[in-house]
Amino acid sequence: MNIPVALDCIFIAGFALYCLAPFEKKRIRARWAKLVFIVCSVLGIAKGVVGLAWDLNWFSLGSDASRLLDSSRSMVSGLLLGFIFSLIFSGQLLGKKRVSDSNQPPRQEIQATAPSPRS
Repeated sequence: MNIPVALDCIFIAGFALYCLAPFEKKRIRARWAKLVFIVCSVLGIAKGVVGLAWDLNWFSLGSDASRLLDSSRSMVSGLLLGFIFSLIFSGQLLGKKRVSDSNQPPRQEIQATAPSPRS
């Protein structure tokens, strides 16, 4: 097995696991971040599958189409990198840890009292 084939398999497996990250119950993430996770995983898996098919010679293209495929794969890689950096810089990659109710002491209810009327 050569290195490009192994890298494509790692891309497919890694982005398949990356797809499960937004559904982790222990972390809270914004809705847009969950969508970015899903888009990244679909694009990453597609990039890996196309790269694997290309490296194993499952299809052959002409020189112009081959250059177009190569540049398209590079653009998708840049897009994936940009999406992942946006998750990192916004703090949504790790998410906010969910606080469980069982670890906190019971809250005391505070009732608002109206000031007594002065006569």
